[in-house]
Amino acid sequence: MSEHLYPREPTTFDRSFSGLSSTVRAIASEAVLPRDRSFPASLCTTAGEVAATIDRGTNTATGTDADADTALTFDEHEGRADEILSSVAEAVALLEGYVRLRHDLLYSDRYADRERRDAAVLASDHLHAAAYATITDAPLPDRRSLELYRQLAAGSSALAAGFAAWTPTALAGGDETADAEAAARAQPSDGNFAQPRAVLTETAATLGATAVGAADDTRAAMDAYARSLSTALCRVTASASSPESGSADASTAGRAGDDPRETAARVLSGRSDASSSSDGASVTTPGIARHLERARDALAPLVDRSETAAADGTAGDDDGAENETGPTTPGPAPLTRLERATRIPFEDER
Repeated sequence: MSEHLYPREPTTFDRSFSGLSSTVRAIASEAVLPRDRSFPASLCTTAGEVAATIDRGTNTATGTDADADTALTFDEHEGRADEILSSVAEAVALLEGYVRLRHDLLYSDRYADRERRDAAVLASDHLHAAAYATITDAPLPDRRSLELYRQLAAGSSALAAGFAAWTPTALAGGDETADAEAAARAQPSDGNFAQPRAVLTETAATLGATAVGAADDTRAAMDAYARSLSTALCRVTASASSPESGSADASTAGRAGDDPRETAARVLSGRSDASSSSDGASVTTPGIARHLERARDALAPLVDRSETAAADGTAGDDDGAENETGPTTPGPAPLTRLERATRIPFEDER
């Protein structure tokens, strides 16, 4: 007998951060973007919507008979995908806040004095722990919750390794006297800094797809898409903030609302559109263009499966209309939004 979903107690994590000191609370609150501005959180939700559209009725359990006995199928949680994805996207937004704080602590003087720096460290630790608490409280059976917890742990480990690889001391070969110079070379505007952001985004896609029971090939495709698009967006930010461009630093641009990752979040959530006539060739480097093409290539098998499922009557058409048999999504259907998010420059069609 399959283990069915059951209601859990409301999450114990209070998004008001009421248990924190005023300084720590202010820093933590500022670090967490609203989910409609968060690229990883938006991608997490969209990845789950894609899975719920093209993998309907699929039992994705692999391995032991015990796994099969407790696996979820879409029939068992139909109508609750929105609730599930909302909880998981909340965890992703918190994890992103942790990443934003860690990257500011490493690469900026935003928390220069000791008191604020200590407060920022505490705030980042709180956000990291809160992401785990939120995943644990998602309305899922224990086996699926454990799977998400393990994936979040793997993502956290990869993030820690990525940040460690780009600390000023590591880049300076352990020579503390060269830290300042190394830090200048390793600013977030450097395209090489895409690694932690790409890890965060790939983790977000994995969590969203897994939360609703995605098939293995769906999850793999979403991971490849997330890795490629995130790397491209980081490099777009790097190009925009290079000395030659005359633009602001990447972190400053992001806080001002000009970060292309926020634009991508709007495209993924259906709140804005990318120019269908643009492939970005005129404004991107060859390296960025390659990453965008890889992201589109990752979607190709999902598009094929979606078309097959639509023809068989097992999924809604991905033709820009709302899905009738999958979760309700605003505007264009999930795969359409994913493809449009690869179209740079992101231009609003008004």
